[in-house]
Amino acid sequence: MAVGVLLIGAGRWARNIARALSRIPDAELLCIADVRREAADELSSLYAAKPYYSHLEAIRGCGADAAVIAVTPSQLARVARDALNAGLHVFVEKPVAYTSREAEELARLAESRGLVAVPGFIMRFNPVVQWLKRSIAWSGVVEAYFYRLSQRPDHLKSTPIALDLAIHDIDMALWMLGGVEEASMTRVKTSIDEAVHITLRSGERTALIHVSGLSPVKYRRITVVTMDELVEADTDKLEVILHRHWAPPRRISLNGKEPLLAELEAFIARVEGKGHESLWAQPSLWDAVRALRVLEEAGHAEEAALHSGRYAGRPG
Repeated sequence: MAVGVLLIGAGRWARNIARALSRIPDAELLCIADVRREAADELSSLYAAKPYYSHLEAIRGCGADAAVIAVTPSQLARVARDALNAGLHVFVEKPVAYTSREAEELARLAESRGLVAVPGFIMRFNPVVQWLKRSIAWSGVVEAYFYRLSQRPDHLKSTPIALDLAIHDIDMALWMLGGVEEASMTRVKTSIDEAVHITLRSGERTALIHVSGLSPVKYRRITVVTMDELVEADTDKLEVILHRHWAPPRRISLNGKEPLLAELEAFIARVEGKGHESLWAQPSLWDAVRALRVLEEAGHAEEAALHSGRYAGRPG
């Protein structure tokens, strides 16, 4: 029997989620909820789902087994808490919550009720990211660079770019490095948007994260430096280039399942208690807690630097 799914949210990303869910045989998209009636009606009509205009009414009336939550970032934790309290398994889009404390409350609530609850850290399901995780001896990494540059739509600029985008890269760095001991951040604010530069340290290894909403060109790269090689990875083109001083560069083209489809399949498999090829990569809400804590630590370090006089003032 298919897992009945309630999709909460009917915006641009929710449309992608609905499309992916429709391709999963073990999932049945029963209802779609959004406070915008036209959006809920339109998306529901595409998938023969029942529209709701209140997430609470949908949770009570849909009869779903699980909720996929893709609402405004500031509302994610509240809606997820309502779904968990009603006994629904939940998939919560990033960043899950605005604070690590809220995310931890969700994680503990899910555990206390025996429910599956996972965050939408889609980059873990990117074929290039999975290749990097499996193919590189991360204990021997010297430096890792994560670049995420592109201009954001105006409606997303109300969410801090660190929570909107950098949270992906923090999670990837934690996943690959196995944790960090020190975090710092610098924020830049302009009339266009903002950018963040985050430094994470784990022993003698350093991860440098640069996320910007200022670039007119979309740029997604991960560069990893070891004692023997430099690896350039393009997560959009699904391409890896290995540079070694004793040999010409080697180019590797990768392929694999669409990341959104893979992560939703893994979630549905978890709800059913089944195995899935991508379960090894699936994060938990505790991974979201850790990523948010690192971001908070980095923000505290920036504030301390500002107040200590090491900065003349906040850039921008």
